[in-house]
Amino acid sequence: MRIRQLQLIRYGKFTNHVLELPFAERDIHLIVGPNEAGKSTTRTALGDWPFGIEARTTMAFLHPMPELRLGGVLERDGQQLAFHRTKGNKNTLRTADDSPLPDTALLAWLGDTQRPLFEQMFSLNHSALLAGGAGILSAKDDVGRMLFQSASGLEQLGRVLKGLEAEADSLWGPRKAEKRLYSQAQNDLDAAHTMLKHASARAKGWKEQQEALANIEEQLAALRAEREQARLQRERLERVRRVAPWLQRHDAAVQARQALGQVPVFPEHAAQWLANTDRELALADAQAQRCQAAEQEARSALARLPADTPCLALATEITELDARRIQYRAHQPDIEKRAAEIEVHWLGVQAKAHGLGLDASTVQSVRQRLPSAAVRAALAAYCIAMTVCSNSASLPTPKYKLNSKSWPKRRLSSSSSAPLTALHWGWPWPVPTNWVTTKGSCGPCKAKSPKGKPA
Repeated sequence: MRIRQLQLIRYGKFTNHVLELPFAERDIHLIVGPNEAGKSTTRTALGDWPFGIEARTTMAFLHPMPELRLGGVLERDGQQLAFHRTKGNKNTLRTADDSPLPDTALLAWLGDTQRPLFEQMFSLNHSALLAGGAGILSAKDDVGRMLFQSASGLEQLGRVLKGLEAEADSLWGPRKAEKRLYSQAQNDLDAAHTMLKHASARAKGWKEQQEALANIEEQLAALRAEREQARLQRERLERVRRVAPWLQRHDAAVQARQALGQVPVFPEHAAQWLANTDRELALADAQAQRCQAAEQEARSALARLPADTPCLALATEITELDARRIQYRAHQPDIEKRAAEIEVHWLGVQAKAHGLGLDASTVQSVRQRLPSAAVRAALAAYCIAMTVCSNSASLPTPKYKLNSKSWPKRRLSSSSSAPLTALHWGWPWPVPTNWVTTKGSCGPCKAKSPKGKPA
C-alpha cells in the first residue's frame, strides 16, 4: 500500500491544497521547504487522515474545529481508495461527495495497524527520535530491549529487567503500600514529625505567627486589589488606544459630511450602478472611436474610388429596385404555390363536371358547357327561393320537375338567351335575387316578393 495523493482541504494553514505523490521507479518522495512552510503539518496530516483527527488537535488555528477536513487516495496492486476524514466523534470517514463511509472501510488497507505503531514506524520527527533513543537506552519497550540486547551482547535481558523491577517495586512505588520499605520509612518519619510538632509547639509563638500571617494576607489582598484596578485601567487605556484612530477618522468624516451641506441620498446599489455605467461608457467610447476610425477609413477609400457617372445618374432607379427586391424575393415560391392551388381547383372542377356528366378533359371543354351569366343569376335566385320555402312543414308538388341529366342541356344551355323561369310551384315570372321573407299568403311558406307578388 502507498499514498497516491494527500489533500489538505481545511487543515492547519492550508486550504484546498493537494500534494501529489505519483508512482515512480524509485518511489521515494522528499518534501522540503523553509521554516513555517507546513512540513510538520503535512507529517501530522499523514497520521490524522487514516486514523482520525485528534480531539485536541492544534491544527484549528485558521479553520474552525468542526470544519477541519483531510482527503487523499490510497493505492495498491492497481486498486485505489479515495476518502476524506472530518473532525468529529463519529462518522468521520467520508467519500469525496460527503457520503458517510463505515469505519471498517480501511481494514482491508490498514489491517491491524494502529496509530502508535504507524507513527513510530512511518511518522517520526525530532522529538520522536530523541524519545526513541532514550527508550533504547532505558530498554523500556520490546523494541528498545531488543536493540540494547543486540548492541551490548547481553542475553536474557528481559528476565534481568523483571527482577530489577520487582526489587524496585518492593522499595518504592507510586501508590503507598505497607510492604514497601520506603512506605515504612515514610510512616516512621511522619510519626517523628508529629512527635516533634507536639513537643515544640508554643502558644505565644503560634499566636505571633498567626498575626503575622493575617497581616501578610491583608497586604496581599490589598496588593491584589491594586493590581486588578491597574489591570482594568490598562485594558481601558488599551481599548482607547485602539479605538482612538477610528474615532478621529469618524470625526473627520462627519466634519467633511457637514461641510458638503445638503446632499442627495443615493440608493443602496448606487456605487455598483456608477461602476457599471463607467464601464459601459468606456466601452461605448472605445466602440465610438472604432466606428469613427472605420468611417474615416471608408471615407478615404470612397474618396479614392473613381466616380461612376452613369451609375450615379441611375441612383433613383437603383434605390427603387433595391426596395422592390424584397417584394420579389419570394416570387418563385409564390408561383409554385399558386400553380399547386390551380391544380387542386382543376381537380375539383373535373370531379364536379364528371358528377354532372360533362366532358372535363380540357379547360376549354368545361368553359363551353358553362351557362351564361344571366342563367347563373336566375339559377341563384331559384336556389334562394327554395331556401325561403324550406322552412314549411309541407311543400306542394312543383308544377315542373328538373331532370338532372336533361335540364343542363335544355334549360341551362349557354346558347339560350331566354332567362331562367322560376320553377317554384309554377309561377312564370323570373325570381328576383333580392327575395326576402315577409308576411303574405304564399301557401305554406308565406313569402312575398318586394313588389307584393306572392312567392
